[in-house]
Amino acid sequence: MNETFRLKIGAKRQATLPQRMLNLLHLAEGDELQVDVANNQIQTVRALKAVPTDLFTPEVLERLNQREAEINAGKAAKVDLADLRRAARTRAGSAAAR
Repeated sequence: MNETFRLKIGAKRQATLPQRMLNLLHLAEGDELQVDVANNQIQTVRALKAVPTDLFTPEVLERLNQREAEINAGKAAKVDLADLRRAARTRAGSAAAR
């Protein structure tokens, strides 16, 4: 089901997100929205969740740090998201078992 939300921008460039929108996107305080703009139009809006780094293996953290450096340097190396998700699930499973 599609839903439409209207956001009003306040005096300090702040927008309040309706609770229903937060619920649908599973967002909470501290999470972020990524807005992609092209040709003066919003193309996509993505919900970004903050993930505790203790859920990642040292290898995944190192790869994320390398990726961030590549992005900051203007390079676009591919990251296999399936591998990152698998590593995060493995780490979360072993943390839950403790």
